[in-house]
Amino acid sequence: MELLQDHFSADDIRLISNIPLSDVHQDDIMVWGGEPKGEYSVRSGYRQLIRPMVISSHFTPIFKQLWSVNCPAKIKILAWRFLKNFIPTNQNLYNRRVAHSPICPRCHSYTETIEHTVRDCSFVRAIWNLAGFAWPTDLINECFFDWFCWIFAHSSTTKRLEFLILLWAIWTSRNKLVRNNVKQDESTVVNFSLNYSREITSVSSSLLVPQNPMLANWTRPTEPFVKINVDAAFNASLGRASSGVVVRDSNGLVLGSCFIPTLNVLSPFAAEALAALHGLRFPLDLGCMHVVLESDSLTIISKLRSVVDDLSILRSYIVDARLVSQAFASCQFAFTPRSGNEVAHCLAHLGQDSAVEMFWVEEVPPQASALVQADHRCSERP
Repeated sequence: MELLQDHFSADDIRLISNIPLSDVHQDDIMVWGGEPKGEYSVRSGYRQLIRPMVISSHFTPIFKQLWSVNCPAKIKILAWRFLKNFIPTNQNLYNRRVAHSPICPRCHSYTETIEHTVRDCSFVRAIWNLAGFAWPTDLINECFFDWFCWIFAHSSTTKRLEFLILLWAIWTSRNKLVRNNVKQDESTVVNFSLNYSREITSVSSSLLVPQNPMLANWTRPTEPFVKINVDAAFNASLGRASSGVVVRDSNGLVLGSCFIPTLNVLSPFAAEALAALHGLRFPLDLGCMHVVLESDSLTIISKLRSVVDDLSILRSYIVDARLVSQAFASCQFAFTPRSGNEVAHCLAHLGQDSAVEMFWVEEVPPQASALVQADHRCSERP
């Protein structure tokens, strides 16, 4: 640590300290930093290429609001394309030498910009008026993005839905005119949009029926296996994690339990990977040879099950866990929902309040006793 303090800033020291390190020697390998898995994909390559063109962070809220609207994806995608100016208006096509004229196909008077297409054309203004939408006159001089943001900021959830559907209907009506020479009047577009909006709202309401999902319970392993349940708690602001581990036999009896706090942890996934590693080490000390490691992190379980070399930033923990698993006569990895992992979850959170690791043999701390008893009752075989 003194060496780091002599050469690096506090922020750099924190980042260096968070790098997952293995207990065994591992050769350096080449990985792709654009994907969490460390493997190159066309998608991530494209993202790296367009990164300098990505819009600033103040655009993010409006996109989150857009995607949260409960309407068909095709309508939200069209709105997103409008916000990005990825729409084949006559002006855009003319600029790319695809169209012969940039003039609006409806009014034949003005250039068909994004703003003119869905806001400023006389035909479109009549549609917005019929639908009951209005905005300050000074917004007429604003770009589409600012106008769109103003509408969303001053509209209820229902009005946002109506606005998006009307936007989609206006563009669809325009395309019918251009491609099929089909002319729709203003009232036809408005009535279709409002009816469609009411239909979506009605369908959504009918789907909001209270659900009673079946919760998964903890299940006992088959003899001669013991089951290791692991979970992690993570404090991002402190970079601190805690692993919770409980080991039980085929009769549901506790063989041992522990929580292990750890500093300088990179992420919640790193915390879950550490919990799996700690969970595998603990039963070795108890003399267990046939084990099932169970976690509510599907990502970590999938990595441990995989026969492919892990190239992610969690590689060190995954490699260590696989090596420890080879010390058992047999070792299996299983996923369970949170409801089947409550004891380990409780232990992990207890460890967040402790500066030292704690171990119990043939018992759990008092705070987890009731959960163990509940698991025991639910897992009793007929």
